[in-house]
Amino acid sequence: MNFPLPFVLLLLVCLGSTLMAAEPAPEAPPSFTITLRGHPSWNRMEDVRTDLGPHVLITGRTVDLRGARISGKKLKHPRRSQDENSIGVRIGIKGFTLKNGFIDDIPGGLIAHAPRVTLQNLTFSAAGEDFVSNMRDSSEGFRILGCRFFNNKKGDKSIQANDARGLVIAGNLILGGTTAIRIQKKNAKMQGGRAIVEANRFYQVGTAINAAGRVTLLLRNNIYEAVNTELERDGSGVKLARQ
Repeated sequence: MNFPLPFVLLLLVCLGSTLMAAEPAPEAPPSFTITLRGHPSWNRMEDVRTDLGPHVLITGRTVDLRGARISGKKLKHPRRSQDENSIGVRIGIKGFTLKNGFIDDIPGGLIAHAPRVTLQNLTFSAAGEDFVSNMRDSSEGFRILGCRFFNNKKGDKSIQANDARGLVIAGNLILGGTTAIRIQKKNAKMQGGRAIVEANRFYQVGTAINAAGRVTLLLRNNIYEAVNTELERDGSGVKLARQ
């Protein structure tokens, strides 16, 4: 069957757009792979150097992966991918930044246990419990900037922000999963924070943002595609800031 040329061009454009939206390709493949073992816990920069080796660039409290992949395939994986006791990478360094690389198959994800932890320009794949999270009451100022999260239909959350004080989630792509971002714990003692969620792209998720407890949300310039619910508020304490 022959189709008119304009129809074929339109079909190709639409198909190409769909494929690109569903599976954006990383800018470049990983330059090399760092395989984690045991129970990674970064409480000092020396712990980071021991786990990541000499090929990454460490300046002060900033780690530039320079395109490397951190792989958790050798970590113990639970039978149930959403096990809350899954092994993750504990980050206990105040003001720590990890940027410019790939994070793959870490069962419990990256977990901020200290204030002002920043994750920037990272690509996350092979979801476990959560890709990233922070501890309630002790990790204010958590920032997730320009990252890409590739979850799946059976995946749970991509980001679990238990401490919402000074939270910034900006410029990220979050694809797949039941919930893209969960903000604040109802039972957190340090309530009443202000969280900024802006310029993110949510694609094929059940709920983009789920917030609980007492928190003020500034939501702006986000893009929602194939999303069932943009914002779900669990309780009357969740407020929206004026744009």
